[in-house]
Amino acid sequence: MSRNWTAFALVTTVSATNAQVFFAQAPDTDRLGVGFISASVTGQLTEQSIADDFTPVRSGNATGISWFGNSENFAVADLSNFATFTITFYEDDAGLPGAVIQTESFAASSLTTSVVAIADTVSIGAEVTEITATLSAPLSLTQGDTYWVEIGAANVQRFGDAFSWHVAETTAGNGFAFNLLDGNGFQSSTAENVTDNLAFTIIPTPGVGAVVAFAGLGFATRRR
Repeated sequence: MSRNWTAFALVTTVSATNAQVFFAQAPDTDRLGVGFISASVTGQLTEQSIADDFTPVRSGNATGISWFGNSENFAVADLSNFATFTITFYEDDAGLPGAVIQTESFAASSLTTSVVAIADTVSIGAEVTEITATLSAPLSLTQGDTYWVEIGAANVQRFGDAFSWHVAETTAGNGFAFNLLDGNGFQSSTAENVTDNLAFTIIPTPGVGAVVAFAGLGFATRRR
């Protein structure tokens, strides 16, 4: 796998309620390599999708998910090169995504977005965005069970900038899983000594959440 780094300044506040969320991993701003490319289709410049595991802190029906990301190298300042995002939830199978629980694709234009970081707009014009989707069917979660969520984007310009999903501030757990979309399924990032987690929140309704403040420098990573 190869890596390309692009720096951007990061100062923002994230919305969500600790008492309500099923699971949350806030974005990391202190380490290099704060994002990994995740696509939902083949035929793009980078053919790779990413999934991360989570264990709900309570049982119930989740109806929304928010995640953080950007155009990988900020060739496009916003999310305009992404036509759709596909979200897939999986059961856990011995530390990798197993059986599909539910999957849904969203037109990027239909999602709720909030720019949470803007770098020097003169030299970079970079936007990091919190993206929120409302699931069409509730996701039933059991406290203490392990699940996986995969989030990938389909590009408008397929060889343009891909979507970079931000790394979380915690490395607890077993890293993430990546799928090179070559028919061989998911592999663990720990096989490459990568223990990062990704930034996302599983919520009962979009917009509910705790206030998490963060600031610093971030770097988008191209991985092949």
